[in-house]
Amino acid sequence: MKKILLALMITGLCFIPSAAISETGKVSDELLKQKIVGSWCKGETPYGVTTFREDGAYEGKIYMSTDRSELLMEIKGEWWIKDGVLYNKLNKTVPETAVESGTIIVDKIIGITDTKLALMDRKGKKYVKSRSK
Repeated sequence: MKKILLALMITGLCFIPSAAISETGKVSDELLKQKIVGSWCKGETPYGVTTFREDGAYEGKIYMSTDRSELLMEIKGEWWIKDGVLYNKLNKTVPETAVESGTIIVDKIIGITDTKLALMDRKGKKYVKSRSK
């Protein structure tokens, strides 16, 4: 179960980004940082919510479903953007998993709007997160 959750967390759920999401193109890292601050969600079973704070910290929560009644995992770490790439450094998971502290997840930012965040993982799989309310 832990390995499945980890795989979903790292690779996303492989949603193809919507054409409505603007390409980042020459958007500055600073603008991307401003736009990404807040909470983003993806999936249904499991359902994940990641919150990026202005101070560079992030928190992820993975639930069994969208009703958020059963928490499966919490993740805490640091995030930054460089050259249009989002870096997430894992500092802590609860419960502890096979992921070592210090592991860095890397996703290229394909596009971002006020409501959608399109990413591509290291393996070239694309997925979309929606702004959480």
